[in-house]
Amino acid sequence: MKRAGLFAVCVLAGCSSQPPPAANERGPAFDPIAFFTGSTHGDASLEQIFKADRTMSVDSVGKIGPAGTLTLNQRISVEGADPRTRRWLMRRTGEGVYAGRLTDATGPVDTRAIGRAIRIRYPMKGGLQVEQWLVALPGDRALDNRLTVTKWGVRVASVHERIAKR
Repeated sequence: MKRAGLFAVCVLAGCSSQPPPAANERGPAFDPIAFFTGSTHGDASLEQIFKADRTMSVDSVGKIGPAGTLTLNQRISVEGADPRTRRWLMRRTGEGVYAGRLTDATGPVDTRAIGRAIRIRYPMKGGLQVEQWLVALPGDRALDNRLTVTKWGVRVASVHERIAKR
């Protein structure tokens, strides 16, 4: 009976992330390294279970280093909290496949181009799992970012962000 209850909660809460329609689009694969080289800015809404929704913004500066590795430094500001920084390191390892590290992640960061979208997955402290979909908007100067954080398969937070190149 407990499993049936958890399953019902997951169905109602949307525990699994669905690929965006852009994942089925044909055309050149979206390149996250090219997009995030230089400056970008994102405005977002943050929803967390048992908390009021908050606004957030992310300012990023990306630089290409040795062997084509992107170093992306981000300043994240969430309403009601002190700003924090994090760093991504990402490099292309194959056609539409990227390897990297993220200061928020406790394990491997899996990044894959799927159609005109990018799917990013990684674990965080406390048994949290992140799945993120970045979808290139027409003109490739902006992205739609949908990020979902789950614990034990239940969604505990989500972010919807618009990221634009500066």
